[in-house]
Amino acid sequence: MASAEQPFATAAELARVTAPTLLVPGIDPYHPREVAEVYAQHLPHRIVREVEVEHLGSAIADFIHARFAV
Repeated sequence: MASAEQPFATAAELARVTAPTLLVPGIDPYHPREVAEVYAQHLPHRIVREVEVEHLGSAIADFIHARFAV
């Protein structure tokens, strides 16, 4: 994170991610909203949730439960 490098170099790499993805934009300085917007445009199975940092754990739990609960 300290390098500010992103884990995906191109939009095509993002488009190949087939797993359900929770995207929480702009929650801290290391995850700027602008990067989240690019990710949202290219991740095929993304859910975007606007949450405050104190509710992040609940948002993750809801996402997992909705997709993977049996």
